[in-house]
Amino acid sequence: MQYIPGQALDKVLDDVRKLRAAPLASTTPLVEQKTEGVPSVHAITQALCTGRFETGAASGFARELPVTEPVEALLAVVAPPVAEPEQGAEGSSVSLTSSAAEGRYYREIARIGVQVADALAYAHDREVIHRDIKPANLLLDARGNVWITDFGLAMFEEENLSQSQDIVGTLRYMSPERFEGTSSKAADIYALGATLYEMLTLRPVFDGKDRLHLINQIVQDPPLPLRRLDPRIPRDLEAIVLKALAKDPTHRFHTAEQFRKDLERFCKNLPTQTRPLSAPARFGRWCRRNPALAALIAAVMLVTTAGAVTASVFAVRANANARKFAREYHTARAAELEGRHDLFEAYLSDARATRMSRRSGQRFQTLARVAQAAELARELQVPQERVDELRQVAVTALAMPDLVTRYLGEVPRNSVVADISDDAARAILWETDHRHLVVRMSDGAELCRLPPADTLESFSPDGRYIVRYHGDFQDIPVELWNTEGSKPRL
Repeated sequence: MQYIPGQALDKVLDDVRKLRAAPLASTTPLVEQKTEGVPSVHAITQALCTGRFETGAASGFARELPVTEPVEALLAVVAPPVAEPEQGAEGSSVSLTSSAAEGRYYREIARIGVQVADALAYAHDREVIHRDIKPANLLLDARGNVWITDFGLAMFEEENLSQSQDIVGTLRYMSPERFEGTSSKAADIYALGATLYEMLTLRPVFDGKDRLHLINQIVQDPPLPLRRLDPRIPRDLEAIVLKALAKDPTHRFHTAEQFRKDLERFCKNLPTQTRPLSAPARFGRWCRRNPALAALIAAVMLVTTAGAVTASVFAVRANANARKFAREYHTARAAELEGRHDLFEAYLSDARATRMSRRSGQRFQTLARVAQAAELARELQVPQERVDELRQVAVTALAMPDLVTRYLGEVPRNSVVADISDDAARAILWETDHRHLVVRMSDGAELCRLPPADTLESFSPDGRYIVRYHGDFQDIPVELWNTEGSKPRL
């Protein structure tokens, strides 16, 4: 090929990295060893950053550029993205808000991509695949033209099927399918995308420390978004470069001509065909690259979702049942309270009616109903006027003289009633064979029997015990029997 008076882009990128590391040093003209008719690396760097390439002959480009205007604009571009652009000297004709300078810089990078994609489209139309696109094989001449060099690894596309599985080219710029022994036009598009990525961010797409680590990154890891490294990079340009770096060749530009047209639209401030991928789209592509892991994650998410839905359904049902039971409980509780209030009123009415009945035992029956009503009044918080009325009924009943008549029923033949308890609940019967029975007054049922003896008996005041007297009451010992239960105890 003919001699190209220019510099390789890898040297230009190294110069830009040095300027970013120590930008103040660039304010002093660099003393470089220059070749007649060939622009210096620093001159190419300044032209790239400012967009001011020489329009005349290449030999006129070798002169040193003025320090004030281009260098200040260059500083605005190469300054680290987190830092504010520096202000220029008074009287400078360059606006150092840096937005205009940055726009020129990114469009110069896109313009370089347009030229390389155009050259690749020309080669691909003739079935030639370069297989080693990288900054070192791209020369930038004095007029800003880019030349693709080193077709030493190039091949015709139809030769691909007969090629061995040897990996040739520069590892860092290879596409994922190259490691499967496949070379195609899409691999050149990927390599150009990797080159533009490095020119925009000043770092390679992947920076594995060794060969195996780097290959694993290229095959598995997605490239870090450009704007995360430098938020000044335009979104449309970022989307174009990331599309060229897609892992799946079918997701890249189908031809280098499509790549060139989209970069050209960006340079002309026209809407691009490529749009930034949404998060679902990026996730979908990741799933297609990692089907096993994606299936596992999907299964876990499905089980988790099913568990969450099931738990939610049961929780909703449990809450509904809890609310239903709460309503039923409150309804039952209200009904119970209402019934107990009604019972209080019934006790009070019965006590009042019994007090006025003029029958034997009315005093005791009235007081019994008053006691039942008073117990309910303490639980239900009955109004004070009803409590006062209940108290008045009780006082009136206490003042009434009364008696209770108890009937033993039919007394067996040859039996004599020896004694009756004070509460008129039980009685002692003597039989002719000296058996002594304790019976219930209400129905005459036998409660227990005392051993036969010729003695006298009487109940204790509380009715629980029976006292036996032998002979004369004053000088014969006394027996005390406990009559609770079916068998009396001495």
